[in-house]
Amino acid sequence: MNSVFRSYLATLLFLGLSLTFYTQISPWHRSSLGQMLHFGSDDAIVFSVFDAYVWLILLYATVLPFYYRRTAAESKALVVARAGWQKIRSGRVFDADEALAFRILLLKFFFAPLMVSWLLQHLAAFSGLTSLPGSGVAVNWIELYNKHLHARLIHVVVFVDVLCFTFGYLVDHPKLKNGFVSVDPTLSGWLACLICYQPFNQGLTAFIGWYSSDTPTVGDPHLQFAINISVLLAFAIYSTASANLGFKASNLTNRGIVRHGVYRWIRHPAYTFKNLAWWLGAMPPLWAALQTSVLGSIAILLSLCGWTAIYVARALTEERHLLMADNGYREYMQQVRYRFIPGLV
Repeated sequence: MNSVFRSYLATLLFLGLSLTFYTQISPWHRSSLGQMLHFGSDDAIVFSVFDAYVWLILLYATVLPFYYRRTAAESKALVVARAGWQKIRSGRVFDADEALAFRILLLKFFFAPLMVSWLLQHLAAFSGLTSLPGSGVAVNWIELYNKHLHARLIHVVVFVDVLCFTFGYLVDHPKLKNGFVSVDPTLSGWLACLICYQPFNQGLTAFIGWYSSDTPTVGDPHLQFAINISVLLAFAIYSTASANLGFKASNLTNRGIVRHGVYRWIRHPAYTFKNLAWWLGAMPPLWAALQTSVLGSIAILLSLCGWTAIYVARALTEERHLLMADNGYREYMQQVRYRFIPGLV
């Protein structure tokens, strides 16, 4: 019982320090958590991301004692707190288990508020979209999809992706078989990953630009329909890859090798189809730029190539990490030879 209490207390301390950082120290987190969420087309329900995050922490704090009573393992927060105290007292270096616990906490610290915020934003955006035309109104199905259905469906499929990763960061349990074997110990692996997420991607966007849209607009409704459907399918396969990861979904981690679903065909399906969706979404501005400005079209192409290169770097660093342990990934690479495009690369 003493161990349970210490584990619980250390975790509460970690949660409290994290929330203090988000609300008192980091301007970006204050802005992100302060966003108001409006649910329903008539804003029937309104609350902030911060409100939802606090309630989630309270739920987490309520459930944790029961979890710690049923497991013999100490909390990661306790392992790190004790190791940190011993380092202060004697200068002892973290051992492998303590270093892993620290990286897991750092991972949760960065991604938990980000994922919860995105999850709620997609849910609110879906619920607040304009109502569909009523019965008795003549329906142009192409226009109906372009103006009313496409944005809804994009929010649904991306919500599935974010839901998988939110759960993956917040919950790990032996019964779910999603324990952390390792977390990438290299600076290059963390940099390649974090540069894709807020607030770090804001600087990258300012440098190389961003020209894609999940809901691209072109003059011809049939062409817009074709592009929209293609973007939706690309995002749907991307979210399917996240669903195939299931409870193991999380960045920078080794939580076991997934071989089923779309991972039977290529090793990085999420990156392939996310980038495909971005390229498709950038086709309307690229086409417009080609009609008026060579430099403008070059800027768009360089931007798209830049974002794709970053995801190639992520794939390479992830594979390097997974190959650090004898966990079957080398055999998986022999079974699934291609990273991004079957038969090519």
